Amino acid sequence: MQTINYTMEEMIPIVAKLTEQYTGHESTSVTYETANQLMGAVIYCIREYETASDLQEAEIGRREADAEEKITEKGKVDAGIRIAQADKVTAKEAYELGCRLVDSKVRRMKDLYHALLLDFHAYGNIALKETAEAIPEFLKWYDIKYEPQNTILTLDYPVLIDLRQYSGIDAVFEYVKCLSMEQRFLNRFPDAYVTDTLRAYSEEYEEMFENLCGILLADIVRHILIKKPLDGDGLTEGDRDKVRAVLGMYSAEEAKKAVRIAVRNFIREFCEDDVGLWNYVKKECDNITTREIHSFTEK
Repeated sequence: MQTINYTMEEMIPIVAKLTEQYTGHESTSVTYETANQLMGAVIYCIREYETASDLQEAEIGRREADAEEKITEKGKVDAGIRIAQADKVTAKEAYELGCRLVDSKVRRMKDLYHALLLDFHAYGNIALKETAEAIPEFLKWYDIKYEPQNTILTLDYPVLIDLRQYSGIDAVFEYVKCLSMEQRFLNRFPDAYVTDTLRAYSEEYEEMFENLCGILLADIVRHILIKKPLDGDGLTEGDRDKVRAVLGMYSAEEAKKAVRIAVRNFIREFCEDDVGLWNYVKKECDNITTREIHSFTEK
């Protein structure tokens, strides 16, 4: 886990204040588990501030601080500007800005999720359908103030990148972004082609816990390698032998490079050069190549 640039001594007063609010100012004593939860909340928000993905995201927090903490008394300056100009913000300031970033990310995830639903297709896969439908439960129960580190959902449908480093809104936001990219890709193809490809992969594809985008991409790679049109007829065993023969001409690393180039060109031409999509699937290109090589070394 990534460390933060503040000591325990700097964070304890923030936790103490949060504890007062948690107990309704009736007590400063909570259970050990609750104290850990609240300390985790403070660390999560500070880390959110420190690891803002880009300057634009950090600027969102600064602008919101400007709007919400504007001090109008003569002789005082705007708190947001003071924070932005400081050599190092205090732990309290980092926490407060981090809270705003968390809140902003929740709202942006909500907007992205609503956009996702406009043209969402699960293609009969239960894991994808039920996981996507569970996102509103996260929005319903997510506690930004007292437990922002809690992801709440299990996110059972697997995506193509490893999200284990994330928790809370970070995990769910990244997950929804993955689903959005997958839907952009899958929706480029006729529904019949997608479902036929999935059924050729597994007769019980509706109940499997595997990534649909990766399965479709592997089928596309095979078509590209043997220069067979994506006409919906599927691949014969003879076609698969040709795929193995093509990859057999290369070393493992050369084969991976060839597949990456093929997929990159396909996305450039067929998916309007969707760079976000390419960044999402490029690691899967190597996985596909490795699986194909392994399949013919067993022959």
